[in-house]
Amino acid sequence: MKVRSLAKRNWLRGLILIVLASGIAGAETPSAPSTPYAPPARMEWFGGYSYERLNASSGAGTNLASGWATEVQANLRGSLALVADFSGSYGTQSGVDLRQYTFLAGPRLTLRRGHAALFIHALPGAARLDAREGRSEDTANSFAAATGGGVDLRFSQRVSLRLFQADYLLTRFAGRTQNNLRITTGLVFHCGSTR
Repeated sequence: MKVRSLAKRNWLRGLILIVLASGIAGAETPSAPSTPYAPPARMEWFGGYSYERLNASSGAGTNLASGWATEVQANLRGSLALVADFSGSYGTQSGVDLRQYTFLAGPRLTLRRGHAALFIHALPGAARLDAREGRSEDTANSFAAATGGGVDLRFSQRVSLRLFQADYLLTRFAGRTQNNLRITTGLVFHCGSTR
């Protein structure tokens, strides 16, 4: 019950953060354009750096500070898109080398204002955790889901900078729930146009 309550609070905090950020981005000066810098691309590809705070059910946690993330996004109509998200995070806890991979997909809503694009998403999927200590290695697979959002800043017709993407990442290794935080940043490449 506590885990479910914590997950709801984290999701609500993320949603409030996105709404506040969209209000700030929507406040335009008189000289700012009221239309997007360029039409949304039909396809977008993201690649960049990922940091993850991996929290065990026991309360112990570790930083998986070396990581990567990549996404493929198909923009549909209006603000709706479908996203496939893949990431890998690496770190060490108590002498054990940890590697976690996530495979997620789901809907994303994007609000575009001027050069900024604010988005929120819900991405269910799976996770894999590899733990290696000396010559012994253990592998586990789990349900995973990420809820969160972020901000992209478009500085050319083909490229945007993902200022940040923050996700509450839920995993269920060993039959227990882990409440993790994932933050990513990098570049978004746009291909084709929906108009």
